[in-house]
Amino acid sequence: MSLLVLLACARVPDSQRYAAALVASVWSVAHADCAAIAAEPSRSDCLVAIAQSHGRGIGDCADIRLDAWAEECRFMYAERTGRGGEFQLAFSTCDTLPRFSHECNYHLISQALDERILTRTPAQVAGAFARYAKSPVAEQLFWAAYFRERFTSGVPVSAAGCPTPACFAGATEAQRAEQGGVAAPMGPPIAAPR
Repeated sequence: MSLLVLLACARVPDSQRYAAALVASVWSVAHADCAAIAAEPSRSDCLVAIAQSHGRGIGDCADIRLDAWAEECRFMYAERTGRGGEFQLAFSTCDTLPRFSHECNYHLISQALDERILTRTPAQVAGAFARYAKSPVAEQLFWAAYFRERFTSGVPVSAAGCPTPACFAGATEAQRAEQGGVAAPMGPPIAAPR
């Protein structure tokens, strides 16, 4: 009986393991602390936090048991990869996320849009974008965001030179907003005429 009491008292509380994992400078130590956390979702949340802070690779997401947390981990990996300029890998990672693919692609596109790209024509932008994203979702989101940003920045919006139906749809959406005097809508782009 006294052995059981002694063992129960020796257990490190989950909160202490979580705190220790967050400050550990060595991945294996942080991972061991997180893995020893008994309660879910705390265990998965801890693993996501150290994957983000240590930034090693997508394999860091493998031990996460809860699907939503595993997707969050891969989502953050895609964002880090995109910030590092590896857009093709980042977009393909987003496309593996059943729940968060749309949001993940949108985050990557938002990272990529800056003032320099807004001054370029659709034809100039399309070539650079096509190298990185093969996903139809990413393409639709990109063109909607590109033309929305042009519209809100006061840069003229035109579908001239649009190489794809998604580009045409993004331009059309922004032109409708421009004509109505309202902010360009965030919804999915409409289909271009065939």
